[in-house]
Amino acid sequence: MTPSTGAEIAVLSQGRAAVYEEPLGPAGVRVRERPKTEPVPGAVAIAIRAASINHLDLFLAHGAQRVTPPRVIGADGAGVVHASGDPAWQAGDEVVVYPVVCCWECEWCRAGQNVRCARFGVVGEHSDGTACELFHIDARNVFRKPKSLSWTEAAAFPLTFLTAWRMLTTRGRLQAGEKVLVVGAAPRRACVRDEPLRDQTPERHRDRR
Repeated sequence: MTPSTGAEIAVLSQGRAAVYEEPLGPAGVRVRERPKTEPVPGAVAIAIRAASINHLDLFLAHGAQRVTPPRVIGADGAGVVHASGDPAWQAGDEVVVYPVVCCWECEWCRAGQNVRCARFGVVGEHSDGTACELFHIDARNVFRKPKSLSWTEAAAFPLTFLTAWRMLTTRGRLQAGEKVLVVGAAPRRACVRDEPLRDQTPERHRDRR
């Protein structure tokens, strides 16, 4: 597919932030202060209410991800829109971050297959992350927070649940009424409560590679 040639909106972590500076484990992640700015057109600035730690952050802190510091950690986050450069979002909206870096314009992205974008990455690894006060990201990476979820719950599920969703629906092509064997009871991916399957994503189901 043809890659995008458009300019991407930069991911920015501002205010007080947890910054990976040295591959020393947790001791190499330090709190730093970064300047705050207004969002550019097409971006949203989110006042983070909760951010969560993934195993990627632990790998990063130990130098296993080969990321050149400094890097603000955290893939997942939820918060309140502080300011918006996109009319779809207004200050005060409660939102969850879709923790993916992509161009949003190539054929793969337009088909809902962001993971196959030539510029694909994960927030907090390939860009600065959500462990900050004010997080700027493309407005297309923002989704409304379900009212039934607390801030900590909303900040804990995106990356792990997206992995599970893709395994079951895109790769496995699971259909309503089929039975699934869930191996292991402890990981978050195995603890999702059983729900009826609904077609909620535009990527349905173009590949099974």
